[in-house]
Amino acid sequence: MIISSALSLHRFFVRTGLMVGVFAWIFIFQYALAGTALTYALMHDVTLLLTPLSARSLRNGSRRPLMIGILLASIAFAALALAFSGSAGAQIGLGVLAFALCMGSYRACYWVPYEVDASRVAHPKHRHLVQELFFAFVPACVGLVLMLGYPAPVWVLFLAALCVLSSIIPLLRVPNVHEGFSWGYLTTFRELFAARHQKMVVAAIMDGVSGAALLLFWPIAIFLIVGWSYALVGIILSATFLIVLFSRRYIRRLIQSSSLHDSVVVQAALAASSWIFRLTVASPLGAVMVDSYFYTGTPIRGTGIDPFGYDQAADRGSYVDEYTALKEIGLSIGKILVCLVAAYLALRISLPLTLMSIFALAALASSISVFLTWKKDALPY
Repeated sequence: MIISSALSLHRFFVRTGLMVGVFAWIFIFQYALAGTALTYALMHDVTLLLTPLSARSLRNGSRRPLMIGILLASIAFAALALAFSGSAGAQIGLGVLAFALCMGSYRACYWVPYEVDASRVAHPKHRHLVQELFFAFVPACVGLVLMLGYPAPVWVLFLAALCVLSSIIPLLRVPNVHEGFSWGYLTTFRELFAARHQKMVVAAIMDGVSGAALLLFWPIAIFLIVGWSYALVGIILSATFLIVLFSRRYIRRLIQSSSLHDSVVVQAALAASSWIFRLTVASPLGAVMVDSYFYTGTPIRGTGIDPFGYDQAADRGSYVDEYTALKEIGLSIGKILVCLVAAYLALRISLPLTLMSIFALAALASSISVFLTWKKDALPY
């Protein structure tokens, strides 16, 4: 019971910090979309290169990598806050670079503890309702704080750093689990390109493409749709979370009772449809409706209803092995590729057309992923 409570408290602080820091990439975006995309790609370059080393280190216990990851995430938010504050002559460019490098290292070091049951991530009924309601209101509260203007963004980033750093204390009570990761660094990359893993890796790359579209480009699109209003972005995120929290269980049960989940073509169409709908969104209400549809009516792709807290869980936080590492690397490759495409397009065409192109690409990637991972006997809901 103590172990379970410690893990829950740890995840509470981590998720709170990541929820508070969800605006970080929007802060960076205000300087240039191409630069933001390249910075996001750099972050995942670091993750890609360090993941084999991090996975290998789990042989000596998971607690130290978790703590290192948490420290790096906290430093990342603090570095960005210092850069925006101008303290000690800090330059924004260096702060953004430090943020990308530290967050990339955090993603490589921090493996969502596998004691976090996947069903609790995917189905809100198994989680404490009060806690989920708290998370739901965090984006709206942060958005309202940002309405105060400068230096509110600095306060928000420091708060994110503090929340994430606080999660280290409960980690002291979490078991130091030893994982049997057997591959060396070069072996991991050889296995990444092995023919027998091709289907799994390509599916992970496709999930990475749609993941970057969801976590980076879609929030930026919302920010533009609402006229650069942080408050409205926060309200949209919170409203979506609340709708999904109370409706997902029933909608998924309805889909399971029908024949919709028996066809891979239908599932691929559902996966792509939410991205197609995003191409037509032109109002805050439309953004809420599309996001609600995405999280309730489309196949589970591993993020659950809180993509900001669980975007790393290639196997939904259930375990860590060699194949999980390959999936994490595949996710990073997909995110890097879509960011490079976005950076190129941003220099050639208008910002709206760039975002629409990325969403169209995400629609294609989502449907391909469904075809590659389809198992008739396994429900995607």
